[in-house]
Amino acid sequence: MILVVPDIHGYKAQLDRVLALADAHFGDGAKIVFLGDLVDRGPDSRGVIETLIQGIAAGRDWIVIRGNHDQLFLDYIAGGDPTTPGGLSWLNERMGGRETLASYGVDEIVGRDRAEIVSHIPAEHVTFLDQLPYRYVTDELLFVHAGIRPHTG
Repeated sequence: MILVVPDIHGYKAQLDRVLALADAHFGDGAKIVFLGDLVDRGPDSRGVIETLIQGIAAGRDWIVIRGNHDQLFLDYIAGGDPTTPGGLSWLNERMGGRETLASYGVDEIVGRDRAEIVSHIPAEHVTFLDQLPYRYVTDELLFVHAGIRPHTG
């Protein structure tokens, strides 16, 4: 059995609730696949990432896939001005980038140097996100964040 948790979006309290339910019903050895979008919108993206890092380090059978919001966060950290295919900036209020930065202690970004902003994000979190795959495949199942393009390699 594989449990699947989609789009956490920075809501650590809900993540904790789901993990407690999974443990209660299936034990702490349950395989869980997290379908990405760990960050943005909710108040504790930092806590979500920390929970996943700690769980995996403790030997939990968890697989985490990279979502588009996770990629936008990485693009911002790398110095880009990430936007969605629809042209929304990651820092647009609809995207949640500001909430992600706030969870790292950056409440105001206007007039601040990006390097100083990024210095609030632990390198361990950046490495964790950067190493996430875009898919997870078993003998019978393909897990992705959002959509596939058959026959495109």
